[in-house]
Amino acid sequence: MKHFWALPAFLRLAIASQHQFNVFDDLLAFPQYEVVIADGVMSEQDASTALEAMALRKHGAAHAERNPSADASLSRIHGEQREAEGRPVPSQPNDQILSYEDMMLNDRRYLCSIPRIPDAEAAKNKSKISPEDEEKELARATSRGWGLLKSMEGHCLYFYSGWWSYSFCYGQGVRQFHQLPPGKGVPIYPPVEDKSVDAYVLGKYGDAEGGKSTHADGAEEAKGRSSSRSGSSDKGLAQLETKGETRYLVQKLGGGTTCDLTGKERRVEVQFRCQPNQADKIALIKETTTCQYLMIIDTPRLCNDVAFLPPQESKPHAIECTPVLPAASIPSYLAAKESQTVSEDERLAKQIEEEINDAINLLETGEIPMRRQIVGDVEIGAHKLVPPGKKIERGVIVGGGKEKHIATIAKSGGWVAAEEQLKKVGVTSRQDLDEIKKKVENAANGNSWRLEVVETPRGKELRGIIEAGGNDDDLQKGDGGSGEERNDAQGTEGGQEDGSEETYKEEL
Repeated sequence: MKHFWALPAFLRLAIASQHQFNVFDDLLAFPQYEVVIADGVMSEQDASTALEAMALRKHGAAHAERNPSADASLSRIHGEQREAEGRPVPSQPNDQILSYEDMMLNDRRYLCSIPRIPDAEAAKNKSKISPEDEEKELARATSRGWGLLKSMEGHCLYFYSGWWSYSFCYGQGVRQFHQLPPGKGVPIYPPVEDKSVDAYVLGKYGDAEGGKSTHADGAEEAKGRSSSRSGSSDKGLAQLETKGETRYLVQKLGGGTTCDLTGKERRVEVQFRCQPNQADKIALIKETTTCQYLMIIDTPRLCNDVAFLPPQESKPHAIECTPVLPAASIPSYLAAKESQTVSEDERLAKQIEEEINDAINLLETGEIPMRRQIVGDVEIGAHKLVPPGKKIERGVIVGGGKEKHIATIAKSGGWVAAEEQLKKVGVTSRQDLDEIKKKVENAANGNSWRLEVVETPRGKELRGIIEAGGNDDDLQKGDGGSGEERNDAQGTEGGQEDGSEETYKEEL
């Protein structure tokens, strides 16, 4: 099953529903609609029947009675498609479809069903509760959340952040300290505090008047504090706060070590957020302002109350598209799909087998054999995309590419090309040409030579070629744009018969 993301404008979705648009919605990150390509297929006759039934429905129920089999065919097609995809089948499938649209994708026809979306405003009013009920629910959730957090009593959490480490002990407070490096006699966890470095208390639990801990009776006080929360910040009482659709408990702890910069005690705000399927952990701690801190603790304990569960992911509305083919082409299409599914299953089985073998080798030898990486179903370095008998030409960046001879502009014996020909090939300075001729002539040491202009992937080069007398030890010499000579081991198949050549290069 394939998925494509679509904006509301896709497939004339402006008429698809009464779903209200919000300017704050990020349509790219959270699209309102999703195009689902079904694995099944329908015939052209069934597609025509579905379109006919939809057209009759739009003209009124009285006219739809002229073809009762059309609605039945429409329900069957839509129900089979949902069952094949493992999606729930509605009791009245026709009522869930607003319209049908024809779509062409990669020269193939699809019949797409546009869903009917309930009125968002009506759903909002239906689920709206009174302010009194909402206040009671907040008080209940706060009291319940406090009771769930009490199970953390006696446990400490730790957070590593460079030089400093942090600890949160429920019912005690938050501390900042330097950890001793793990080693002989020093465990990695829990971290051991370095007593030679000053530690700081960022906040602690305690009564503002007598220092008496209030976490034990916090649940009783929370029942009557849903409307007045300001007095609980210094005592460490949990407060329920809401951000968007997320609810979490907040404890504001004071009484920390006096800050040298402000002269006031350090304070920390601890936020407890529901995070299912994981252990308690400090997710974040940061200094929001000078000596004022924020700590976020993810805990599964709050998830035992539905009020703190994270909001469910808002899934886009499905636009279901089914391939439409002639009846004669459907068997071959389904056979090809089945073959593709079998190949994918075989690939997954092979991958699982390799992972099992790797685990066995790791246990027996402590090593895992190296394999080529697969990126996007392409095995890197396998050369499977190159047909047999062919070879990928090396790119210019690695010194590959073809060279083209343009012209010979000078030879031994004093011959030099005409001025017009020199300008045509890009040689504009006769003085530079004379200097290069002298260098090549000196290097030739009496042998024949010639100057050629060659087009290379790097640009034009002025290349001096010296015809040696058949020495196998002769090498080709090249001179780049800097004027330095370089040796290139170049040879030809007939080098032993005709003699080797020395090449002198100068980039134009």
